[in-house]
Amino acid sequence: MPQPMSRVKPDARVQTHWGVMADHPDLAILVVQILAAWSHTENTLGRFLAACLHADSSAGLAMYLSLSGGEARRAVLEAAAVNSLDSDKLDLFRITMKAIKPIRDRRNQLAHGLWGKSNDIPDALLLQSPNDDIIHYDNIMKRVDPPYDRSIMVFRKKDLLADLKDAEGAASAVTCLWFVCSSIGDDGDKYREHLLSLPLVKRHLPSIKKD
Repeated sequence: MPQPMSRVKPDARVQTHWGVMADHPDLAILVVQILAAWSHTENTLGRFLAACLHADSSAGLAMYLSLSGGEARRAVLEAAAVNSLDSDKLDLFRITMKAIKPIRDRRNQLAHGLWGKSNDIPDALLLQSPNDDIIHYDNIMKRVDPPYDRSIMVFRKKDLLADLKDAEGAASAVTCLWFVCSSIGDDGDKYREHLLSLPLVKRHLPSIKKD
């Protein structure tokens, strides 16, 4: 898990700039892979929507991607699933959606945050939310000097590798869900078993059963 900079090196000097990724290509490629995996996940969720609506895949995908914001997309998927799936498949859908939510949240954090670096932490990329950066800038203008590292997270290679594994798990999970719930092929049971065996999904099974 990435750590707050305050726990790693509170006095580190930070540079935030869009060019810092070039100084850490081994870490930057992992960030890109995480974002790419989530793009495939979203694409498959569009196909899942099409399967629920018994629509052409391209039409379902276009409809899904046209929706603005994650909440709207989740609401449409939930409505389609409730009205088209039997109870077993609906449970699988809800398990999968709960399992991939943290991956969606991490993807959004990586995609929309401000990347930086520090020579004091040479093996890591640093990430700050845009809102916190605005607050920091406003404080500078007001000549207030709060601790700058409060919102900065330190991402080392092991952290990004763990996030990539989860992102790939999310892509696999929704692919299995799509095959289980669509009419493609005759291997629904095999894909259901594989879906429930994924570590990402297994971590959420106990919490689902308590809901």
